[in-house]
Amino acid sequence: MAEVDHSEPSVPNGVRFLDACAASQDLARIRQRTSPSVYEFFVGLLSTAPNPDASVNLFDRLAESNSGDLMRLFNQHPSLIHYAVAVFGHSPWLGETLIQNQDLFYSFARERRLDRSHSRDEFEENFARMRSRSFETDSAALLARFKRREYVRIMLRDVLGIATMAETTAEISALSDVLIEDALREAQSQLQRRFGTPQHLDQRESTTRPR
Repeated sequence: MAEVDHSEPSVPNGVRFLDACAASQDLARIRQRTSPSVYEFFVGLLSTAPNPDASVNLFDRLAESNSGDLMRLFNQHPSLIHYAVAVFGHSPWLGETLIQNQDLFYSFARERRLDRSHSRDEFEENFARMRSRSFETDSAALLARFKRREYVRIMLRDVLGIATMAETTAEISALSDVLIEDALREAQSQLQRRFGTPQHLDQRESTTRPR
């Protein structure tokens, strides 16, 4: 684990940043917004991040956007800091998802959601639960949000070495099936509302004109 250099600029020893000046500024803000234990644990993990610049920048944004409850959760569950660094360092895209969906941290702490793979039925149940609790009326936007949230969990299991490649592939496949099926159902529902119920279905259950 990297040691903290307390001189200016404040950057960890043994971590190579592409922009050390920006990283120093981000780290200074993180130090102000977190407890010493959270800060030291976070800095110690930066040497494991494939993109430490992104890890520091996104963690700074995470700390800035939170009222303090999440930082207290990090004090109680330091493993969540590891999860944040892993996501931020491997995928800034999913890092944005994590910042926008901070309830995922509470879910990870409460449910031990990384221990096992999810089946297709579980993805269906999770999406139905999310839809019932959401005020989002755009089905495509809701599906996209659900996909990104599940990708965070799937990616963490992969990069932390919890899941095998076969398990990761199976989860992505099962999630894709659920997303595609729901998108097709929604498209069919919209078509029926616009044009009415189909008058005839062929043997493949494809809509054709009545003869």
